[in-house]
Amino acid sequence: MIIVPIYLEITLEGGHALPLDHCELAYDPKDPYAVTLTVRDDTHGSEVVWTMGRSLLAEGLARQSPPELCGDVTIWRCGPDDLHIVLDSPDGRAELHGEAEQADAFLMRTYLAVPFTHEMDGIDLDAELALIFGETA
Repeated sequence: MIIVPIYLEITLEGGHALPLDHCELAYDPKDPYAVTLTVRDDTHGSEVVWTMGRSLLAEGLARQSPPELCGDVTIWRCGPDDLHIVLDSPDGRAELHGEAEQADAFLMRTYLAVPFTHEMDGIDLDAELALIFGETA
């Protein structure tokens, strides 16, 4: 498991930015296609966890502007050093800013653990399908 702290700020109404207490990116090679962003708010005792595709993070880090079609998670660079993350849910929207270098370093560590295009290596697809359909492999 790879867990890396990342500095993020949330943009409030009026454009003011507020640093978030504890944020981290996590990657588990057992779930090789996914990364998780966790944001903890110590003041209110809350935690928000977002799971997204590792490829979404990689594509966002390579993108210099927001994509036209957006989903629940949208990521892009704001210049060479800054990262913009938008999280949308039925409960609201959060706009986060952070350092792209931290996310780049995290992504490179995930590729050392499970190289790009090798996510299925070591996975017994027949056994996984048997679990899904309740059969024995």
